[in-house]
Amino acid sequence: MMVSSISHPDGLTVALVARGASVAGGEVSLLTLARRMPAPWRPLLWVTEPGELAERARQEGIELVEGRWSLLSVKRPVASLRETVTTASALARRRVHLVHVNSPVEAMPFIAAARLLRRPVVVHVRIAYPLDFLLGQGLRLADEVIFNSRALREEIGWGGGVVVPNGVELPAELSDEERARLRAELGADEEEILLGQVGQVIEVKGVDLSLRAFARLRQEGLPVRMAIVGDDHQNEGHYRREMEKLAAELGVAEHVVFTGYRRDALAVMGALDLLLCPSRKEPFGRVLIEAMSQGVPTVAAAVGGIPEVVSDGAEGLLVAADDVEALSRAAAMLVREPGLRERMARQGRATARAEFSAQIHARRIADLYERVSAPYILPQETGA
Repeated sequence: MMVSSISHPDGLTVALVARGASVAGGEVSLLTLARRMPAPWRPLLWVTEPGELAERARQEGIELVEGRWSLLSVKRPVASLRETVTTASALARRRVHLVHVNSPVEAMPFIAAARLLRRPVVVHVRIAYPLDFLLGQGLRLADEVIFNSRALREEIGWGGGVVVPNGVELPAELSDEERARLRAELGADEEEILLGQVGQVIEVKGVDLSLRAFARLRQEGLPVRMAIVGDDHQNEGHYRREMEKLAAELGVAEHVVFTGYRRDALAVMGALDLLLCPSRKEPFGRVLIEAMSQGVPTVAAAVGGIPEVVSDGAEGLLVAADDVEALSRAAAMLVREPGLRERMARQGRATARAEFSAQIHARRIADLYERVSAPYILPQETGA
């Protein structure tokens, strides 16, 4: 761990730039970083679109700037120059010392503004984007590029940058009473093994695979129930309705509950006995760490960044992507072997604490801030 050598009387302001119309894994990770950012760094959440992220920041008391910024374009040089100057002026007024952009899509106006002000800038890549000219230029102009996983960096084809895994808040374990209440709410009795899938209900997450595997478990006579926790915000609920129809076609609708979006999804996860994560693509797999932190073993597809989070046979079991038979076979093994589930639960908790806590993540990011800031003369609060 790097010990901060930067001294500043009132702290160093970091503009955490994000869109924020909706909140998914990347936005949750950014809020977690803001919440846990260590001194001397001070977070200023800079939201470029109104929406849920700004509302969540207000609720948590995180300092917030809201506004609309346009993407730069070589086809609009005058407008792009004006956008750069406007953004630079806004950053200077708020005494921003470093810019951390949460997605390459928003990067160019803030990279250009940071360069104009001679401020360091880092870009966070959380999902795969096509490496077109503008994205490539943005990444090259940043002082550092952060990737969630080695797999994501390789998928994009970027030769540099650093890998910093996401962190999660490590909650206290659910009390027996709270766990029983949540299980009853999900319709699971004491004898049933409660499986779940948590996150966006969209095709890439493989909800259809979970339902087909679950149907096989029911056909084998296993005492299982399934909870699908999350919603389909991308398609106005269309895919969720398709999955409800699929559950009916498979004859398991009465054993499956679709909860929709829940703010207490982490607590709900703690009521599960087993998490399924058969994603077809997954740049990182934050939900797996959340499950591990709650002592819930997982069966997950070995795609993207998932093998960097879950070691096969340790915190859970890994299976081939798009393989319903392998998914159901692994899930059946854990349903039948409570001792194995308990061993994986203990290992998951230990791994989450040692590698993926919010504090560890924030400290790694703060160390990176210090490193990229070293060549710059950071301004005092009395000047820009």
